Amino acid sequence: MGIVIRRKCNTCGLEKPTSELVPSKKYHGGYMPMCKPCRNEYWRKRRSENPDASQRHRDAVRRSQILSSYGLGAGDYERMVQEQENRCKLCGSGDTGRQTSRFHYWNIDHCHKTGNVRGLLCHVCNITLGKFEALELRIGRARILDYLDKAGDVVNAPPPQHASPHS
Repeated sequence: MGIVIRRKCNTCGLEKPTSELVPSKKYHGGYMPMCKPCRNEYWRKRRSENPDASQRHRDAVRRSQILSSYGLGAGDYERMVQEQENRCKLCGSGDTGRQTSRFHYWNIDHCHKTGNVRGLLCHVCNITLGKFEALELRIGRARILDYLDKAGDVVNAPPPQHASPHS
């Protein structure tokens, strides 16, 4: 049988085997100086004292992602929201198109060739524009517009009359 290494938990003061400690590369020896039950209790207490802490953390992560992914400064996203009057830049809707609180942000539309940010879009416009751009790369804008022009006659035409099976 192997040797069991024991370490002292700085929170409860008990010596515990490393299997009961929290692994972490940040700490000397590869373990936090805190056992798993103490860590769980710490986070349970912290979450009950700060119920909105996880939302603030998600917001901070989102701001960081915006900054690094799109080259926007700290207040650029909020400035864009104000400039667009909290509306989609394409369709003008005031709804982000996201139904869950987890995704209540506007989508940052950007040119995939240049990386330039064009504006903030609702979810529907962002998805639709992305699909249009992909199709445009495949077949070209002129062909898409030509198709829509020709299809306009079909779309505006009355529905076809089906022959009755009894006639």
